[in-house]
Amino acid sequence: LQGRISFFLAMAGDNASNAALLSVFSSSPLASASASALPSHRESTSDVSSSRLLSLASRCASHLNLGTSGPSPSLASLSSTERNRLLAYYVPVYLWCENLREEIIKQKKMKEAENDSTPTLVVGVSAPQGCGKTTLVEELARLFRDDGVNCCNVSLDDFYLRGEQQDELAAKHPENSLLQFRGNFGSHDPDLGIRTIDALRQASKGDVVKLPRYDKALRGGRGDRAPESTWPQVTGPVDVVLLEGWSLGFTPVGEERAVSDGGPELAQVDKYLNEMPYGDLHERCDGWIVVQIEDPKVVFEWRLQQEVALRKVKGDENCLTDEQVSDFVDRFMPAYKGYLSGLYANGPHRANGRPTLAFYVDANRTPFASP
Repeated sequence: LQGRISFFLAMAGDNASNAALLSVFSSSPLASASASALPSHRESTSDVSSSRLLSLASRCASHLNLGTSGPSPSLASLSSTERNRLLAYYVPVYLWCENLREEIIKQKKMKEAENDSTPTLVVGVSAPQGCGKTTLVEELARLFRDDGVNCCNVSLDDFYLRGEQQDELAAKHPENSLLQFRGNFGSHDPDLGIRTIDALRQASKGDVVKLPRYDKALRGGRGDRAPESTWPQVTGPVDVVLLEGWSLGFTPVGEERAVSDGGPELAQVDKYLNEMPYGDLHERCDGWIVVQIEDPKVVFEWRLQQEVALRKVKGDENCLTDEQVSDFVDRFMPAYKGYLSGLYANGPHRANGRPTLAFYVDANRTPFASP
């Protein structure tokens, strides 16, 4: 009898713990936002079984080494911050991506009934530097792969110009501090991005596609494109591509607005955004995730945290100093001032009404209801 009582008490404890975990998901602003961003799946998040939600959260915890160590981490052992990170953020975003993929497949079947190939979903992820977008994207990719979906992720950073080309750009505009270092429009090779996305879309069974990579630690922290021999490869067909970038989806504003909002140096950056094929790259995205912030000043704190972590891996001599990080971030503030309001109000450049999941995060990178 005592054994039965202990068993039922344990079950009750588990149920209470699971209910508390599930409440984190249901109370997340993303639970409702992810449903409304896809009208045909308006009830999708509320229809997801509790076992599915907990399974996704458990997989995230295992991937990120959170909770009790081992292959089956205890969600009950997670801190409140970790619970929010998984159940209020990563899981609902993944469910939205999953539903978007189902929608894209459904639409193709309606248009091309005789074609049984599965279309490649390309999701653009626009999020400020340091907000955790790379970690988010990598976790989404792992969850997709766990579910048998061939997913890869690339960054707009991977399409920076080679080191010598960056130096040439800086020399061409010696008076423009925004173009003395990588980051702003003009310092990328968007054609390389377009070729990469197109190759991933077109990859048939057995086709191998190399993914460009950029090493920010090269050239004393100024960065350079990594040798092609080190680029990772993905074998087709590719089901999902996640493309992320801090300035992805920004819309050209014109010279007068650029000068007014971001200062005179932003005018040349805006010209590069307008004249180079960034818009063609944006147009290749089937849907968008836009992570929003209230104040761009938080980017410096986030970027410094990243550099401190990178120093532990690459060594101080191969990374930026605190002063260089400050100088680095200062070069992006005009772009944030010039473009974020338009992105938040009107959506990504050339998204053409495609599904967009937009939400705010606070200084701790936790989603919250729109201010």
